[in-house]
Amino acid sequence: MNQAFTYFVAYCAEKWNVAVYALGVMSNHYHPVIKDRDGVHPHFFRDLNRMTAQYIKATYKTRGQVFRPKANRVVCLHPEAIVDKIAYTLANPVSAGAVRYLEEWPGLRSRIDDMGRTTWTAKRPEAFFGKRKTLPDTASLTLGFPEELEEHYGSRETAKHALKERLDHHVKNAQAEVRQKGWKYLGAERAAKQDPFKQSRSWEVFDTLVPAFATRGLSHEERIKAKQTYRAWHDAYDECRRRFQESRKDTHFCGMLATPTLRPPDDGRRGHGALTHTKVSRASHTRRTRAPLLRISANVNT
Repeated sequence: MNQAFTYFVAYCAEKWNVAVYALGVMSNHYHPVIKDRDGVHPHFFRDLNRMTAQYIKATYKTRGQVFRPKANRVVCLHPEAIVDKIAYTLANPVSAGAVRYLEEWPGLRSRIDDMGRTTWTAKRPEAFFGKRKTLPDTASLTLGFPEELEEHYGSRETAKHALKERLDHHVKNAQAEVRQKGWKYLGAERAAKQDPFKQSRSWEVFDTLVPAFATRGLSHEERIKAKQTYRAWHDAYDECRRRFQESRKDTHFCGMLATPTLRPPDDGRRGHGALTHTKVSRASHTRRTRAPLLRISANVNT
């Protein structure tokens, strides 16, 4: 699965001109940290999720919905928010209680030292895509490094040091939480042998809190301004939609939201140039109809 998912990410990132900075793949969801240069991240995730779902259903001879219809996408508004979301993404295997140390995780996971220099290359998977000659035989992805971090911290090495400190913070907090709750780590070997149809047990209530942006590093006034911009756009869009539903010919939609990013876009498209952290999760179904997500295999070669 790791090789196949690497191919899909690399292919879609090149197709839609999306920079990938960090990636963490769990057994039932994945976390990418990306920069949407052209305001097309819905197309990127549509193609990535569709290709992944097609591969999974062809591999496991199953049907049904693979992903939940709504992913949680968070726009990072400050370099410190970028650092925190990258660290959160990379620390996820420990935070989930899957492994005690990050190095043990057998699933696909980028590393801080990979950023800005490592290229992943994967072959086109045989399942479902083997005879599709319209797709390239291989796809490559070079993990990027956010230029905003270099500007904020003064150099790439200083920025990487900040990333490693934040990652260490997330890992230690996660390990402390596991000890406090009395959990036992699943371990890499057991994780690799998990039934791909097994549903995780969780007492978390989903979608009660869905953040739109990460404000770590912003002042109180800047956070208020970001909220006001977000709400104002949605109010204007709702009004346009209401007028459109009334068949008002003079309706002109307000365009896409100029999300208050580190470098606000000039053309007003929502998320254009935005650096986002996303969580895409598996759908919940009955056993007969649900499809598995991301069964873990060996690490991808870099």
